[in-house]
Amino acid sequence: MNLGQFFITGIEGTSLRDFERNEIRDNEIGGVLLFSRNFENVKQLCELVNDIQSCKSSFPLFVCVDQEGGRVQRFKEPFTIIPPMLDVGELDSPKTVFELHQLMAKELSLCGINLNLSPVCDVFSNPKNDVIGDRAFSRQAEIVEKLLVGAIRGQKVENVLSCAKHFPGHGDTLEDTHVEFAIVKKSLKDLEANEFIPFKKAVRSKLEFLMMSHVIAQCFDEKYPVTFSKKAHDYVRNVLRYEKIIISDDMEMGAIKDNFSIEDATIMSFQAGTDILEYRSLEKTLESLEVLRSVYGNGTFEDGAFKKKEQRVINCKKKFIPVFNKLNPEEVARLFPFSEHSKYRQNLIDKINQGRG
Repeated sequence: MNLGQFFITGIEGTSLRDFERNEIRDNEIGGVLLFSRNFENVKQLCELVNDIQSCKSSFPLFVCVDQEGGRVQRFKEPFTIIPPMLDVGELDSPKTVFELHQLMAKELSLCGINLNLSPVCDVFSNPKNDVIGDRAFSRQAEIVEKLLVGAIRGQKVENVLSCAKHFPGHGDTLEDTHVEFAIVKKSLKDLEANEFIPFKKAVRSKLEFLMMSHVIAQCFDEKYPVTFSKKAHDYVRNVLRYEKIIISDDMEMGAIKDNFSIEDATIMSFQAGTDILEYRSLEKTLESLEVLRSVYGNGTFEDGAFKKKEQRVINCKKKFIPVFNKLNPEEVARLFPFSEHSKYRQNLIDKINQGRG
């Protein structure tokens, strides 16, 4: 079994180093996550994606990004600059959310990005929460539930996969998991009445990825984050009936790296039920992969667990990204910026401002 498929890694710069190219190819890493540090311009981005996909084995790699809009938009101009989703959510228009995400996904897809780690399904229920804040569609679960469907469908039209995040909900916490543990003290019943509503809808919308957060949800486990909670993963599988890929949040965030060894974090995540681990650096990806290789097959994991993970990953790639058609960087770069997208953005901002009166 190719264990590299269960990892998505970050890379260092705007082009692949020989070391990165060799390691991604030789270990058959499943995907690459791009950040602002990896983007200079459209031509460079297309050349980078071509190089990443030259490392593919049987199927192309997941090439993904956090392109939510607002303060979490890794690719800036000439990509269309998107307002925060909380502002968009004020319009309470699924049609607008669909159009906006189709616009965003069109730009991503042209550059070979096949997975956007979006939409945010968190409910901004705690006004003191700066981590989610205006990244959420609304302070009300029912509005988030209604709007996220438009985001998923809009991206799907342009062949960009979506990821619902951050289960079990990060909107009613004060702490930032980039730095430390965030704790959710609500009962399971209370979470089901609010935070879980958007995730239930996302699952019914047939999206391909769901992200587990590093929060400690005391209804599942008082000691460990959801990332390591089999009870939480079982809830997603058995109660929400989610059958597709479960991905971790960045395993190099403070909540994980400052409290657990890479050995423990790797083993506990996969034991809990995670399908793909995400690391922002190739160095840590390779360390984690080596841990997995060292224990794989020795009884650490349930029989057949990785066969199921492999089926989810391969089935997704086979269905949505069976081949990669090499990009023409110069040709794609000439398409940017899109004047019609700029007009749409300005009209959207005008509507938002009008609604505020």
